[in-house]
Amino acid sequence: ARSLSDIGKLSESTIDGIIDFLKTRDMKDGDIVIHYYLLEALGIQKKQGQLVLPVFEEFLEDCWHMSGNKHEGFPLRYAAAWGIARQLLNDESLAEMLSFEKIYQGASHTDSRLAGPCLFSFGLLGKKAQHKIIQLLQDGSMTKNRALLILLTLSDDEDSSLQDILIE
Repeated sequence: ARSLSDIGKLSESTIDGIIDFLKTRDMKDGDIVIHYYLLEALGIQKKQGQLVLPVFEEFLEDCWHMSGNKHEGFPLRYAAAWGIARQLLNDESLAEMLSFEKIYQGASHTDSRLAGPCLFSFGLLGKKAQHKIIQLLQDGSMTKNRALLILLTLSDDEDSSLQDILIE
C-alpha cells in the first residue's frame, strides 16, 4: 500500500480498486495502516478529484481509532483531510464538489491533526468558503494560530476583505 504513493499516477481502474477496498473496511480484523497508506496514495493523484473527493469526505468522520501512546487517534480522518487539501492544491475547481460543512466540522475539531489540513483547505478555498470561514472565526475552537493558518494559505489574488477579517 505504501509503495503506491511512490508509483505516482495510478490508472483509473487501480483507483477504483482502492476505493472499493477502502469501502469494505473491517475495523475488527482490518489493518488501519494499510487503509491509511491507500488514502495517502489517493491524495497525491492529480486530476482524479472527482473520483477521490467523495471518499475523502466520507473518511473525514471515520470512527476507526488507532490506540497507542504516540500515534493514538484517527489516522484515516487525517489522511482524508490532507487528501482534500492536496486535491484543492492541484485543482481549485473541485471546490464545487466539496461539502464545506464537513470541512468545517474537521476545521473546528479539537484534534489539531484533523483541524490543520481542514483549515489549510479553507485557506485554499478563500472567498468561495468565506461564510464558513467567518462562522469558524466565531467558533470557540478558533485560536490565533488557526486563523493564521487560514490567512497564510489564502491566495494572493484573494479579496483583501477576507484577509482583513482574519487579521482582526
